[in-house]
Formats: sequence, structure tokens, C-alpha cells
Amino acid sequence: MEIFTIGPADINGKIGGGGIHNAEIIIRLPHLGFRVIYSPYPSILFWALNDEVYADSLHKTLRIMEQNKVIIPSIVFSYLEEKNKILKRHNIESNFFSKVDKFIKEKLKYIHYKDFPQLRDEEIKIMKDIISDVGNVQYIMNPTESTSEFIYFAKIFKKPIYNIIHHNPFNWYMALRKTASMFYMNSISNIIKLVRLSLFSPYSSIKYYYDKLISLNLPINFIWINPASYFQFRNSMNLNKNIKNYFIYPANAIDPLALSNESYDKENYFVYGGYLDLLKGLYDMPYILKELKNKIDDYIVFVGHSSNETTKYINKLKKIYPKIKFLGFLKNKEELFKIYSKAKGLIYPTHIDGYSLVILESLGVKTPVITYGIPELVYLYKNIKPVRIVNEFDFKSFANEIIKLSKTDNTRDLFDNTESFIRIHSSWDNVAKQYAKIFKETMK
Repeated sequence: MEIFTIGPADINGKIGGGGIHNAEIIIRLPHLGFRVIYSPYPSILFWALNDEVYADSLHKTLRIMEQNKVIIPSIVFSYLEEKNKILKRHNIESNFFSKVDKFIKEKLKYIHYKDFPQLRDEEIKIMKDIISDVGNVQYIMNPTESTSEFIYFAKIFKKPIYNIIHHNPFNWYMALRKTASMFYMNSISNIIKLVRLSLFSPYSSIKYYYDKLISLNLPINFIWINPASYFQFRNSMNLNKNIKNYFIYPANAIDPLALSNESYDKENYFVYGGYLDLLKGLYDMPYILKELKNKIDDYIVFVGHSSNETTKYINKLKKIYPKIKFLGFLKNKEELFKIYSKAKGLIYPTHIDGYSLVILESLGVKTPVITYGIPELVYLYKNIKPVRIVNEFDFKSFANEIIKLSKTDNTRDLFDNTESFIRIHSSWDNVAKQYAKIFKETMK
């Protein structure tokens, strides 16, 4: 049983919890009886060119995969090695990164959906090289929402498809459009994005991707991380008889390092963790911080991946709430989990999530969470006492939950009903076995 999987995977979390999920599953599949070939998307390789930290993380992920008998096409390493040479050769050029950044921004530009999928010549060339290196395969898997790059591979291979869906893909557009109108007016570039969003339907391009994928008339297996995403998705798509839907539970796991760093001894701060951007509630923070002003004496520590733009934005938040520390992306996971474990709570006003590894890791270190009641998180965490759920955009209620946790002397009481939940989510082997079961049932 052979699977070629193409898409984002990152053991360090540089590209978010979905990247960790994908990497943890891929490295376990060979031990469960599958021959697995893996390649990143060309766009991910371009990102590695633009981000030295991510380039190192991607190399580490690929090495761990190989150690676990995952096959990596040699062309991937050749490309990365060549790009690393370019990276080092141009590192002294002040305008080099800005040129690469401009290239990526242009590639991600919003275009009318009838022109999708748009692929650049550079991407087509890399994909042809990967296809040539891989040869024929039995099945292909896309461990993320459908993209133009995956559609290209699916067209060429014409094999049964597995598509892992981490959250309702339409939510990405709905959340972006809704939050943009309120919070995206902080720069000229974001105002331009807002204008683009107002010109096109929030469904148009993502619907085109899925219509295109379905029109290939291949057997498609959608594997859903969260049933709540599926119930929203099916209302937006006409799903045909070639599509089978599967659900996995548990669909994520807590890093053992988090479980070994649990602590009920809290210090004088809250942590805002994860991918620091608009969709994870970064631009909600001014409104929440205003509600907190002069009501608590705790620091807010920001930890996670951010762009130059969001880093500047976080620093501006100090004008509203001076007690802010920004640590950026931490490669050392033990250091990260120690910061989580000593926090009075995780501040997580996310507008889009499927399962949230950040919430799971916080629970693993015995740190309570305040988050929005989006469907996926309500489905998973509504009965988990240390996860305090408030209505989306209800800044006052969000701040009030922070204030309550700030004054809580005994966090231990909040976790009296969570042991079984944490135990179920304590191993990635449990998650990988769910995938293996689906694969074996559908590959007969």
C-alpha cells in the first residue's frame, strides 16, 4: 500500500499546528505497513528560500521522515541545497529578501476565481521534476485544504485521493472578510487587501478549487479533523457520489514535552500563543487590552510565528497595555512549554481552527484557556472546564474571563475533569492508527 503525500508538514510548528499534525502522521505511517513518499509543495520550497529559520525546520522534518523510512524524492533535497546556496550567497544583499517577499506576495495575490488555479512557470517546473522522480504511485494524499498545486498532481497521477481537511476551508474567507472590515485598517497594504476582499465573493476561489478537484472524477476520500467543519462545508458544496467522508478521533495529540512540563504554580503573566496573525485574533487584542487596562497587573507574553508587520503591530500594543513582552517563534519546544506552563492562562481569540494544537498543549501543561466559541472549538471543548469559551468579538466577556483567571488562586480545581480527555490525546500513535484504519478499509 503506497501513498504519495504532497503538502505542508513541519515537526517544529513553524507553519502552525496543521504542519505538526501532518508531519507526526507521515512519520508513523511506514511503521503501520505503508510505503510513503513525501514532498513539500513548490510554494513551501519558495517559503524556505525566504525564511532561513523555516529552511532549517524543513530540513529537520525531512531528516526525521527519512529516519522513519519515509521516501523523499532526491529532487527535493537538490532544490533545497541549491536554494540554501542562493540564500547564503545573497544574504549580504539588503534587497534580496524584499525581492523574494515581493515574489511570494504577488503569487498569493487575490485573482478572480475563473482564472484559478494559477501556477507560475517555476512551480510547474519543480512539480514536473518531482513527478519524474517519484514515478507511478497507487494513492495520493493532500494533508491540507485543496490547492492549485495538489490539483496539478492529481491531474497527472489520476489515482484515488485522500484529502485531509483541518477546518472548514470556507471559514478562512468568511473569517478574513469579517475581521478585515474591523481590524485590517492598520496599513496601506492591508487596506488594499480589504478592497480586494470586497470585490470578490468569499466563496469563489476556494469553491473553484474543490469544484475542480471533484470534476477530475476520481475517487476522493475526505478525512475530517473535526465533524463541525464537515457540517459547515457540506452546505457550501455539491458533493458527488465519488466522495467518501471519514472522521478521526482523537485527531491531535499533546507533545510529550508538554505533558512533562505541567505545573499548577503560576506566575504573573498570560500567554498569547500560536500563529500570530489576524485569523488567530491578533487584531482583536487592542479591544481586549483596553478592557483589561488598570484591572489586572499581569504581563501579556506573545509567543509564536509572526511577520515583520505583525511584530511591529505587537510592539504598538504597548501603548494600550504597557506590560507586553514579545518572544517571537521559539525553536526550543521545552522552553516554549515552560512558558505555557507558568502562565495564568492562554489568550486565544481565534476566528478559525479545526482542533487547535495550542489549546491541547495548554491543557497538557495545566494552563487554562480563553477562546472564542467558533463551531469547531465548541464541539470539542464545551465540556472541558479549563477552556473558557466566549462569543466571537465579545471583547468585554473575553477580558472578564482573563480577569477571573488573574484572581484565581488554585488552578488545580479547573482541571478536575480533564484527565481522561488529556489521556486520550496523549499520543500521536493513537491519531496515526485512525488514519491507518481508514487507509486499510479503502485500499482493499
